[in-house]
Amino acid sequence: MIVLNNGAQPLMWNVRPGGKDFRHYLGTVLAHLPHNSVHPYVVWTMASDDNQNWDCTSGHYLEDYKEAQEAFIARRNPCWSDR
Repeated sequence: MIVLNNGAQPLMWNVRPGGKDFRHYLGTVLAHLPHNSVHPYVVWTMASDDNQNWDCTSGHYLEDYKEAQEAFIARRNPCWSDR
């Protein structure tokens, strides 16, 4: 299990190695925001130095879980969504 430093609950995630000029690990996460009743799901880009604790940026906030899953897949595989 990964830990999101902002306290959100990770539901699905994808991790890949970082690289030169990037943090050690990069990824995408679909998380649940239990205190947000309007948009309880979010898809973020995330980064970590230890592959355990993650900082999140660039959120796509959604109210529907199925739409959130679709957004996660599209962000995780951006080249696939263009085909």
